[in-house]
Amino acid sequence: MLEVIDIHNNQITSPVPPDLGNLKKQIHLDLSFNSLDGPIPPTLGLLSNLTHLYLGGNSFIGSIPPKIGNLTNLTCLSMEGNEFSGSIPSEIGNLKSLIELRLSTNSFTCPIPPSLANLKSLIVLDLHENRLDCAIPVDKGDLKSLTHLYLSSNNFPCPILSSLAHLTSLTVLHLDGNEIDCAIPLEIRYFKSLTDLDLSFNNFSGKIPHALESLVMLNYLNLRNNSLHGSVPNFEKLLNLSYLDLLYNHLTGNIPNNLLYVRYIAVYGNDGLKKIDGPRRMSRSMLMTVLIPSMAIPMIVLGSCFIFQHRTKSMQS
Repeated sequence: MLEVIDIHNNQITSPVPPDLGNLKKQIHLDLSFNSLDGPIPPTLGLLSNLTHLYLGGNSFIGSIPPKIGNLTNLTCLSMEGNEFSGSIPSEIGNLKSLIELRLSTNSFTCPIPPSLANLKSLIVLDLHENRLDCAIPVDKGDLKSLTHLYLSSNNFPCPILSSLAHLTSLTVLHLDGNEIDCAIPLEIRYFKSLTDLDLSFNNFSGKIPHALESLVMLNYLNLRNNSLHGSVPNFEKLLNLSYLDLLYNHLTGNIPNNLLYVRYIAVYGNDGLKKIDGPRRMSRSMLMTVLIPSMAIPMIVLGSCFIFQHRTKSMQS
């Protein structure tokens, strides 16, 4: 019997039949980018040999069945771009081999299960574009392997940044589009491995904290569309900074001279800030140099997970 079934992007319609559970020797199942609908049958939990499960880009509804916790060999689980609702089941914490979990673009709500902390091997967690408005229940020592965290377009509360400060392995953190209404906390200084930080389209207030200078690996910083005021720090310690977006805040004063050499800097929309001649734009090749290292998932670790995501982005563009 075939161990791999890949029928993605085939315009298949109708619900998934319950006898899917008969495919007990499968290790790779890709049903993504079809027109499948209805709930996920609980018999999915019988596929205990699965290592890769891709269900993204369909119209599945309802909640994730608790039987998902039986798939303890999974390393990649992708369910983004559906119509799932309800909370993420606590049984997700049984999937201790997961390195990539993508649940974005659904309608998941809180609570987020504390069992998420059991995923010791997790590298990528993508929860963006849901209806989440609570803290992520992880403590110091949890999720030590996590490097990529995508929380954009939810309703996370003000303390979210402080509560994540112990995730010191993060290289990419996206919190844009959450309408967070507070100052950027000083705990931001603990994210010393970050190369990519996006806090845009919130309501962060106060001054841009000098604590950001502790993020010496940073090459992408997006603070656009907030309510930040005061002067722009010179960020003299951020020697890798290549992209700086400060659009549409309430910043004043002069732009530090050293920042004029950043490959891309955008500052308009700050009425009190001394103008420069529009954003300094980098060439396409420079843009790829800046963005790809900070956004790509390590190829060696993720293997076919990365290949699937690359294919997903190509199909969506």
